[in-house]
Amino acid sequence: MKKPVSMLLSVLAVLFLFGAPAPAEGPKYPVKPITIIVPAPPGGTADISMRIIAHKLNENLKQQIVIDNRPGAGGIIATQLATKAAADGYTLFMNYTSHAINPYLYKKLPYDGLKDLTPVTLLGRTPLVLVVHPSIPAKTLPELIAYAKSHPGKMNYGSAAIGGASHLGMEYLKLKAGIDIIHVPYKGGAAAAAEIVSGQIQVLCDSLLPLQPHIKAGKVRPLAVTSAKRTEVSPDLPAIAETIPNFESSAWFGIMAPAATPKDVVAKINAELIKVLRSPEIKAKLTKQGFDIAGTTPDEFLTFIKSEMDKWSKVVQAAGIKPE
Repeated sequence: MKKPVSMLLSVLAVLFLFGAPAPAEGPKYPVKPITIIVPAPPGGTADISMRIIAHKLNENLKQQIVIDNRPGAGGIIATQLATKAAADGYTLFMNYTSHAINPYLYKKLPYDGLKDLTPVTLLGRTPLVLVVHPSIPAKTLPELIAYAKSHPGKMNYGSAAIGGASHLGMEYLKLKAGIDIIHVPYKGGAAAAAEIVSGQIQVLCDSLLPLQPHIKAGKVRPLAVTSAKRTEVSPDLPAIAETIPNFESSAWFGIMAPAATPKDVVAKINAELIKVLRSPEIKAKLTKQGFDIAGTTPDEFLTFIKSEMDKWSKVVQAAGIKPE
């Protein structure tokens, strides 16, 4: 019995010296379709922008990218769904401006926007454009402010959702300009755009994407953009800051994942998204729509979200908006 034992010891010694065979690596991410939850209905800026990005991401990863539109409650429905998803990288969440606003509009949210989700990257920003229905005589922002002051509480404005950039952006403008215009919320930018075209609302401050066709057709009249400076897409439109110094209120869009998503998967998604954003083809398409491309690290995106939360908490408080 000594001989087999000595042979076993010899084998173990060889394995110790040269190492045991490395275990086979598992399949590399991604190996199945990826779902991106979008807190907006089809046709709006968030949806169209995400589909442009998703199409290229699909080509690069050789995996289907599924857009799951979950509008409603200012993004709360979609956010809660994302926080409950499996943290494996196959469910992502497109968050936007309302993500930094909702904590101050609602007394209690069914999630913690910072703890229950992990940032992946800031996709970019897009300025809002302030438009009026042709029935409103104002042709400039100063004229609109003067008209609103002479008709306090008689005009109304629409927004893509309660707590979104189109809502708080207008509240910010009302606060700075000292005007009284009634808020009418809708479920998405496309719905709000349709209502101003029909004349149901008189004013709308929303992303350029759903409004551009109506502007070109003369169905709405653009007055200004909300970015700090004029945009390349509409250089003839003045910035609100030219009338109200230091005014800035751009919508932003980013990607997050469930909090426990592995860091290497988050890094992979981040790298692939930045590759898409740097693509000349995608860059041209998004820039044409007024999209100011970003592409940040997860940590940079987290810092950005926190700064936005600080900014909008002050606007909500100053505007006297009571948490629901």
